[in-house]
Amino acid sequence: MYNQDLVKTSTAQLAQTQHLFEVGTAAKKDVAQFQAQLAGDHYNLITAQNAERQDKITLKQLLQLPATHVFDVVKPDTVIADQAIPDLQTVQTYALQNRPEIKNAELGVRIAAFDVDKAKSGYLPTLTLGAGIGTSYANDPTYNAFKQFDNNFYQQGGLTLSVPIFTNRINKTNVAKAKIQAIQSDLALENTKTTLALTTEKAYITAQNSQSQLVSAIEQLKYNTEVYRIATQELKIGVFNIVAFYQQRNLYVQAMQSYIQAKYNAALAARIYSFYLGTPIKL
Repeated sequence: MYNQDLVKTSTAQLAQTQHLFEVGTAAKKDVAQFQAQLAGDHYNLITAQNAERQDKITLKQLLQLPATHVFDVVKPDTVIADQAIPDLQTVQTYALQNRPEIKNAELGVRIAAFDVDKAKSGYLPTLTLGAGIGTSYANDPTYNAFKQFDNNFYQQGGLTLSVPIFTNRINKTNVAKAKIQAIQSDLALENTKTTLALTTEKAYITAQNSQSQLVSAIEQLKYNTEVYRIATQELKIGVFNIVAFYQQRNLYVQAMQSYIQAKYNAALAARIYSFYLGTPIKL
């Protein structure tokens, strides 16, 4: 959109300069300069369009869309970038309570504590219950079925108590290893919390700086737009200095580029920061 606007503006300026040349108030050199400017704007527009097509292809690949799928990207006139930034304490508190990396580290701590209890259970005695039944058959014509079951049906049961006294330090070693793992899990959780706190703070500072840059870019564009408007009016009536005009045009273009970059940087930084508050990133 930005490059399209430049092409339209350059086309109108070339037409005005050609008219002034025809009435004798502009030199042929001035017309040639505006023709060169229009050609440059056309080139930049084509370059931007090619880049957009390449980006769409990349987006299709990321979304795993078929090559024949046709879609377009909505070009909003504005991106609301000057939204309020949540305070750092609120975002950090939410992130430390809800982020998946924290949940994963906390789960690791609970598993390590369970492993310690499991290792300590090696010191406990074990009681084993056993039972069995059996039958035998006597080849005697006088033994009917009832006598077979009465005399040849056996039952047995028992309890076995095992007390670990000499285990070759296996239980002690297992407990020591489990405790070390528990300490490592605690440290990993604290490290994850520290890293997340630093990350959210950096995102907060980036969001603040981006908004400040956007405010400066808006002011810069405002004043350069006004000076460029005056220069364009002077061009229409034939009262202009071609060198000064192009200098002002370049300043306006630079101010517009800075504004566009600052606007999207501020929007992206704000959304990345809000992501730690549980808000999905949407541009």
